[in-house]
Amino acid sequence: MTTSVAVGVCTFRRPEQLRVLLIKLIELASGPMKDLRISLVVVDDDPAGGAEDVVRELASGWDGVLRYRHAGSANLSIARNTVIEEGLRAGEWLVFIDDDCLPDDEWLHHLLDVQSRTSADMVTGHVVYRARTGAPNWLVDEPFLDFTAYEDGMEPDFGNTANVLLSTRFLRDSGVRFRPALGLTGGEDMTFYADARANGASLRYSVEAIVYEPLTPSRERLRYHLHRQFWLGNNMVVINRHTHRESMLRLLVRGLKRAVTSLLHAAVRVRRGQPAQLRWAIAFALQGVGLVLGVLGVTVRHRP
Repeated sequence: MTTSVAVGVCTFRRPEQLRVLLIKLIELASGPMKDLRISLVVVDDDPAGGAEDVVRELASGWDGVLRYRHAGSANLSIARNTVIEEGLRAGEWLVFIDDDCLPDDEWLHHLLDVQSRTSADMVTGHVVYRARTGAPNWLVDEPFLDFTAYEDGMEPDFGNTANVLLSTRFLRDSGVRFRPALGLTGGEDMTFYADARANGASLRYSVEAIVYEPLTPSRERLRYHLHRQFWLGNNMVVINRHTHRESMLRLLVRGLKRAVTSLLHAAVRVRRGQPAQLRWAIAFALQGVGLVLGVLGVTVRHRP
């Protein structure tokens, strides 16, 4: 029995990274996966349509389905909703992967395997961040790239839209979509999963469904990681304004606690004769500051 899967990619001004990803996806779709019928959908959110030439070039050399849609909204929610529109017409399952990621060879099979074992409406996988050779030592030695994975088949708190399998039947029946109001600030992905759960979706995690995100030089800078943690804290409040999972007082207390305890943790490590990991302590403290400012009404815009 053949399973139809549409793989959707939102892209914004990353033509070379998109090219590498599409070549890999075409290789997977053309390989020995006779049980899968794979189609590819690229939604270009650049108003200038900068990805069209890359998609047209690769489509001309492949006999499979590779669709190009120009959204041009510079709004990630609108781009993702456009992928959903295409996915509903293309298959039983829709998979999202980011344009700066590369999948493992057995990625799709692992997502589908967990779905088969759990009957989940959504299965999210693991994203492994790869630093380049010669990247700063602190980036690897301190926990900037460590993200806790769940056990295989577990229900995670949220999914990851860089690596997720979605039932098109659920999307069609529920009408759940990404909220355009969050497409510029961020938090559209976490809110999407909260909305899906509220509409009865089941979510599971696949340990072995892996995509890799090679870090660019700009993402290996301390400035980037400091801002990222600051934005993550701030974005927790943005998400909560839509999901109403926690009180603002609780978020305020959490932010203050993170800002203080992260720096105290560095001091404790020094007293124990361990490396202070001061960069990470400052970054995590900034996450707390971002939380506090969010509660006070400050919203920080997402930087890709």
